[in-house]
Amino acid sequence: RLKALRAVKNQIIGNKTKKMSFLTLGVVPMVVTALESDKNTHTLVQAAVTIGSFACGLEEGVHAVLDAQALPQLLALLDSQDEALLVACTRSLKLIFNSKLAPRESVYASRTLSTLLRLLHSPSMAVSEGSACVLARCCQTRQHQHLLKAAGVLPRVLHLLSCPESILQVAALELLAALTADNKEIASELLEQENGAAVQRICYLSQARMCQVRMSACSCLANLACHPSSSSSLSCPASAGIAPPSLASLDPLSPSSPSSSLASSAPATPSGRHHHSPSPRQLELAALALPVAVNLVGPQEEGVQDDAPRVLARLVAGNYELQKVAMDADAIPRLAAILKDERELPPRLIESTLLALAALTERWEASRSQLLEAAVLDQIVKALGHASPQVRIAACRACLSLSRSVKTLRVAL
Repeated sequence: RLKALRAVKNQIIGNKTKKMSFLTLGVVPMVVTALESDKNTHTLVQAAVTIGSFACGLEEGVHAVLDAQALPQLLALLDSQDEALLVACTRSLKLIFNSKLAPRESVYASRTLSTLLRLLHSPSMAVSEGSACVLARCCQTRQHQHLLKAAGVLPRVLHLLSCPESILQVAALELLAALTADNKEIASELLEQENGAAVQRICYLSQARMCQVRMSACSCLANLACHPSSSSSLSCPASAGIAPPSLASLDPLSPSSPSSSLASSAPATPSGRHHHSPSPRQLELAALALPVAVNLVGPQEEGVQDDAPRVLARLVAGNYELQKVAMDADAIPRLAAILKDERELPPRLIESTLLALAALTERWEASRSQLLEAAVLDQIVKALGHASPQVRIAACRACLSLSRSVKTLRVAL
């Protein structure tokens, strides 16, 4: 059985055709049977790895894995004391939960959740990273956020954040981003953790060398910057080599700002949020995150390329001065270059790019002119008929922002 599992695993890794062949032959239930009944640790490790391989990058594989009840078996094996088996199970769970098909609620069973939280402090870096990634990918609703908070996840994930290994930093930042997304309560609590030292650490990591670390830190900062918080100032750590940015030119409520008269009656942003008066702390976090997000727009590894435009849109939505700063930093030509790519783009990347363009052209005529000069209007209009409803909605928002210009309506649209 061990040799057979190893042979199947070696054949399907990176080979979608062979995966489909084995799926057709009904191999997955046999692998799950081994996972359930075999007592040999080496066999269990191979079975767990094989399950993850079937689920990696193939929705049909995820379907087969879930239908064969592999998920409960993998979760149950998290109580094992064998490090190799824990590594195999957490990696496979991470791959399964990459898919929207995987049921998230199974992770929130009391015993499973406490086990995953315990594994965040595992002596194995791979187990800690895998557990954090599983929790991040299963944190999708307000209820999930509060269940994790009530279980005491914040101190544990901040411990991971202080580790020097980049892989652990990324996992911790992704979990923090999931916890603070559209959640004022947890975002405010994070701002006060360790007397602000936790946020200082995130600021430091936003300047890291590894682009995935910078992207994940920027996503956290965007979540914190987009929620009302205390008005106390945040000082970036001197050891990070980061000078706190000047906020005078970024404050949309300053007397010299062209948007000051619009602060109390600003329309809803393309994302549906209304413009609010940001605190000095929010402005500082946004000003720190903005250039990071702009610089990450463009050719990057897949996860970063998809996320950078979305984070940029979140940072500038409703903040007219940040929109102008991003425009001056050539964010619009960078985004337009993505839409001009002749290769077939993932729907998520098209959607996030259109959302960013919609946010950047919300207020300023110069930004709309810059977008028209980039010659991507055909791509935006084409996206109105895209198969993905999320892409169509994002394209509608981009057209709405462009339509606020009478000149654009008459000439371009």
